[in-house]
Amino acid sequence: MKSILSVVIALLFVGTSALRAEAASLKSSISVQAEVVKLGDLFTVTGEKAVQIVARSPAPGERLVLNAGQLDAMAKSSGIDWTPDNRFVRAVVTRQARIIDTEEIKGQLVAALRSEGLEQSWQVELGKNDLTARIAMDEDRPVRILNPRFSIHSKRFSAVLETPRSAGATDRQQITGTIYQMMEIPVLSRRVQRGDIVGAHDLEYVSRPQEKIGRTTLIDKRQIVGKQARRLLATGKPIRAGDLQPPVMVEKGNLVTVVLRTEKMLISARGKALDNGAAGDIIRVLNTRSKQTIEGIVESRNRVVVAFSTGR
Repeated sequence: MKSILSVVIALLFVGTSALRAEAASLKSSISVQAEVVKLGDLFTVTGEKAVQIVARSPAPGERLVLNAGQLDAMAKSSGIDWTPDNRFVRAVVTRQARIIDTEEIKGQLVAALRSEGLEQSWQVELGKNDLTARIAMDEDRPVRILNPRFSIHSKRFSAVLETPRSAGATDRQQITGTIYQMMEIPVLSRRVQRGDIVGAHDLEYVSRPQEKIGRTTLIDKRQIVGKQARRLLATGKPIRAGDLQPPVMVEKGNLVTVVLRTEKMLISARGKALDNGAAGDIIRVLNTRSKQTIEGIVESRNRVVVAFSTGR
């Protein structure tokens, strides 16, 4: 009789315990914003159990993996009616993050270097192109640039990126890269054909790294305006010294006026140019009457001057 009574009491106790335990199911993939993980984030529970803290959240943008044993222990200690189906059961907690992208970090870096004296004509190139930072969604502390340093001589810079993390902690990482000076150079605003004369209205200015500007690149518009294109020149390309020449005033094969100047008289005749020539060039001209070849200086369009001194 005593044994039967004991069984009944045990069954009643088990039944009462089962009633106290809250049945729940597991959420296998969880995304949180807070610094802590609550029981309600992991299991389908309500009330006071839902707000019970069971773990610290991972760093923003990172994951926390809870295995079957850890989840089973949490359920038992919290009075939840849940057990893992197998040892491979797990829950993955991801901490939501706000991404600070490369451009935003670079902007803060440039501002910090400017405050240290880096002039506006100098630009920054990061050594790491995919530099990003992840902070908590509710984080009101911005990333900071510490200890910005640069050297004009070595054309290098360094700084420290400080990123706020959980519980008031911060992460720091070194940032390095190069600095380079920009220069405005004239380029063509239109396509210029071979033989065209370049005017001031054909030019616009663009900024280029000084070290990437070739030695033959023309940077002064006075070297460009009024010159003639030797070849087809594309829009927006730097103009090199070999691209241009003084305008051809006399073309080979054309009839020209030959002017003979002496101290006391001026004689003109017709001739045929045997060379191309710009203003100031010495070219050969065939006298169409005498069939003699003479040399003269190109003075203007199809006009060649031959200087002659009679002596005393």
